[in-house]
Amino acid sequence: MVYIGVDNGVSGTIGIYGDSVIEVYKVPVRKGCSDYSANHSITRVDVDSLRGIMCRYTGGDVKVILEYPYFNMKNIRTTFVAGRCLEAELIVLEGLGLEYSFVSARVWQSDLFPGIRGRLELKRRSLMFGIDKLGGKVSGFSDFDGLCIAYWGFKNRV
Repeated sequence: MVYIGVDNGVSGTIGIYGDSVIEVYKVPVRKGCSDYSANHSITRVDVDSLRGIMCRYTGGDVKVILEYPYFNMKNIRTTFVAGRCLEAELIVLEGLGLEYSFVSARVWQSDLFPGIRGRLELKRRSLMFGIDKLGGKVSGFSDFDGLCIAYWGFKNRV
């Protein structure tokens, strides 16, 4: 069984974990024009590149686990970005026929990093986890939440 963990968002990561595979990618993105302002650009999920990553795992025993998107009405712009990202991810997954489920950050983080609190410390633990699992071959990542989510699914046979 291969588990694919998706840390939702334009700065998120995608982790793939199974008996014979460990891979990690940044969520592929592209800059585009804002729907709301001609002077403003936005970052969107590049669905073609995301499909290219995910299509390698169709036809096998694969489960995708997505982290619930950020939702906070006090930060409405980030909430909208998270919603757009989720919609793009779901279109790709459903188009490829990949089974998926959701997990909250609190659930996988408390299981993998018990007793750890605070966003910065959790990100540091996620980074150390990825460095350890990938044998130190890491460049350009600030965390490995996607890989942590995939490993959590693998470990718990979700």
